[in-house]
Amino acid sequence: MALMRRNIWTLFMLIVIGGLGILAAIISYSWHQQLRDHLRAYSDRAELIGETARSVLAAEEMLLDVLGNELINAPDAMAGLKPVPLLDRLLQVNPVLVGFGLVGPDGEFMQVSSNVLSDNLHNLLQHSETRDSFLRALHSRHMVLGRTYFMPSLQRWIIPLRKALRDDQGNVIAVMTSGINLSEASELFQKQIRPHDTVRLVRSQDNYLQYTAGIDASEDQYAQPVATQAVRAVERSLQEISSADLATIRYGDKAWGYRVERHDQHWLGAAMFLPNYGLWVLTETPERLLRQDFMGRVAIYGALYAVVVLVLFALFRSISSAEDQQRKQLFYMVNHDGLTNLPNRNYLLEHVHGWMDEGRSFYVMFIDMDNFKGVNDSFGHDCGDQVLIELTHRLQRHVEDGEVLARLGGDEFILLMETHEQDKARTRALEIIKSVSKDYAVYGFNFQLGASIGAARYPQHGNSMNDLLRAADIAMHEAKKERNAVHFYHDEMESGYLRKIRIEQRLRSALSGGHLFMVYQPQVSHDGRMLGVEALIRWKDDELGFVPPDEFIGVAETTGLMPAIGEFVVNTAMREMTLLQQHLRQQFDIAINISVKQFLQAGFVAGIREHINHYRIEPKYLTLEITESVFIEDLQMVLPALNELHDMGVRISLDDFGTGFSSLSVLRLLPIDELKIDKSFIDDIRTDQTAHKMAQSVIAIGKNYNMSVLAEGVETAEQKALLIEDGCDRFQGYHFAKPMPAAELAVFIRESPAIYL
Repeated sequence: MALMRRNIWTLFMLIVIGGLGILAAIISYSWHQQLRDHLRAYSDRAELIGETARSVLAAEEMLLDVLGNELINAPDAMAGLKPVPLLDRLLQVNPVLVGFGLVGPDGEFMQVSSNVLSDNLHNLLQHSETRDSFLRALHSRHMVLGRTYFMPSLQRWIIPLRKALRDDQGNVIAVMTSGINLSEASELFQKQIRPHDTVRLVRSQDNYLQYTAGIDASEDQYAQPVATQAVRAVERSLQEISSADLATIRYGDKAWGYRVERHDQHWLGAAMFLPNYGLWVLTETPERLLRQDFMGRVAIYGALYAVVVLVLFALFRSISSAEDQQRKQLFYMVNHDGLTNLPNRNYLLEHVHGWMDEGRSFYVMFIDMDNFKGVNDSFGHDCGDQVLIELTHRLQRHVEDGEVLARLGGDEFILLMETHEQDKARTRALEIIKSVSKDYAVYGFNFQLGASIGAARYPQHGNSMNDLLRAADIAMHEAKKERNAVHFYHDEMESGYLRKIRIEQRLRSALSGGHLFMVYQPQVSHDGRMLGVEALIRWKDDELGFVPPDEFIGVAETTGLMPAIGEFVVNTAMREMTLLQQHLRQQFDIAINISVKQFLQAGFVAGIREHINHYRIEPKYLTLEITESVFIEDLQMVLPALNELHDMGVRISLDDFGTGFSSLSVLRLLPIDELKIDKSFIDDIRTDQTAHKMAQSVIAIGKNYNMSVLAEGVETAEQKALLIEDGCDRFQGYHFAKPMPAAELAVFIRESPAIYL
């Protein structure tokens, strides 16, 4: 049971651990899926911002190209530095740009918009901050971006734009310059920037920021280049995640995701390169923000998992509790009787060790009800169960604290009585017998039962419960012989018990080995004529010697051998007597004893008919002797069989009449042809007036019901004379002849055609 309990909680732990593994796998997968999703989202934003930047710069490049050519082709293009109204009008319609200038290849301004005319216009080729971008413009066919700087006159941060203007031979005629107002340009990118995002446009040639926005963005960052190691870290991550080389990434037309560590924190982002302008477009977010967001989802997963675990725990606890309850119930059922709820034999065997280990002296009282079988058979098991329940209540009143009352089965009970005094045990046992022998009122019927009790004492009569039960059982069977009695086990009982066991063992082989045989005792009339014989079974065993019928017949009935022995008796008696009658050429009655078990066996009547037909016996010469116990078992089942036999012509004799409980009202219903006076009445017929009156009553009943009367056990002439005087019809006993085998009977009949005293 403990193993089953451990198993279910082991299963629970395996499910919990397995669930944790699955949860960890789900969390890991969700985290990596979130990273992939964010990388795709950053790539999409990077591409969107990159395309926006490309479009803005392409538009400004086209504007500078068209405007520059227009200015060059003007008649006074080279007339000296002066403002150009066209440029002012363009600034009004294009607020992103902060000014225009037409510069010669030598770096000197030739034409400007009026808003920059007052500034100190230095030579772009000679000024250190503009020289690099101006030179690159001279050698590039695309617009070149200068470093982002602050213009004091406009109080704006601007991105310088330079576009070389060439003649048909590709020679630079002039350079058109302008600047993008970052505050105005930022509005173009703000729509694509999400909270907590950072957007950077990094110049690839010197790693200076061209533009930055979002968290951690500041204008001071324009003054210093981005650290080379930071740029290299982004490039390495781009290559690792995309599995592509840097050239492919640079000149592709899409953004690529990356993941880097910077300033002790991880960043997740995407990058896109604009080759025409030498710009990296980067958009990124601190990974901690993603983790914070993800931890909220993990908390939800954890909460759901906790709920599932709690539900499972409740379920498993419910199952465990149900199993515990079921185990307790099964344990109770295994150790208790279902009808009376008393402990059973298994309980006794399991718990009596505690008494023995403590060295306690106690008696095992084996209580068996007398006449209980008749209640079950005649009134049904439901009625019998109610009697047992009432019996249990009565027995429980005699159980003292610490003692155990148990039911072995049927009508057998065990009481472990804690005492070492035999007199006290006897007194209590007699009180139990007195209590349980009172009437039982069940379903309107009153039943009077009794009890036989056998007692065995620990440790004198056994060191184990099985030995004690065996000893008490032996003593109980001795008590059964007296009814309503108590017997204490002693060693002499053991020999009788062992002999009974040996008889049972040898009887089985005797039946198959031919050690059983039949003898026949003549039955005579009052004038000495032999009217018939009674067939009697005998057994002579090689080991046990001669075994009396009253000793082995009871064993045969309790062990289930009686039907087979009965069949042997019927078959052998009919066969031997048929041969004898044929040999003597005269017919006489054959009386055969039929046991209760044999009579109640299915097909009994059909078997008798088959034997009659087989041996060609006239049914009127066949007498079946039954005892009162046959119809006491179940009159409604017995009566049809008796009527069928009687209708066949078979005579029915009621053996041992007067020793049982049959009433005249029952006798009136039965097709009885003969009454047999029991030998116990015949023995004392001359000396015991009560016995004589009983014999006279039986004879009178027989005459009144037109039945013949046979006295068995007649051993003296005085007994015979007195019975003849009382009107007895037939006689049987040693006074006339002893039981004898068929061969001796043949000689007896030939030599004694009539028996006279």
